[in-house]
Parts: sequence; C-alpha cells; structure tokens
Amino acid sequence: MHVRIILEKEEKLGMTSNGLLSKQMKTLLNMELVSKAAPINKPNDNRKARYEITDNLLRFFYAYVYSNKSALSESEK
Repeated sequence: MHVRIILEKEEKLGMTSNGLLSKQMKTLLNMELVSKAAPINKPNDNRKARYEITDNLLRFFYAYVYSNKSALSESEK
C-alpha cells in the first residue's frame, strides 16, 4: 500500500502513524472482506485506488444498520 495514502487515512481517522492501519487493511484484503479498486484509465496508480466492501453482510450492515443506528436505538426505548 502506498505510504502517503496510509498517512492520509490515518490522519482522517485520528490514528497515530504506527503501521497498524496497513496491517489491518492487509488482513481485510486477505480475508476478502474488502477489495482494492483502481480506476480503469489508471490501473497502477495507487493514489487513485479505493477500497470497497465485498462482503454482502458487512455491506448491508454499513448501508442500513450503521447509518440508521440512532433511529434503531430510539425504537428500542
């Protein structure tokens, strides 16, 4: 993974630069829960690459459950 991309993502997440994000992304890639998608016109450009969730259960969770967690917690009361 490109070092600058890791530093940018760590900065956005408020993490320290200790290589933990890179290890976690490699684990997720090895487990095939996420995939790395590059633009069609620049397949080898790591700066433009994006990560996509490939696992359907995780995709469903983040699309519906996580985005509506406040409404779900209110309905429990």
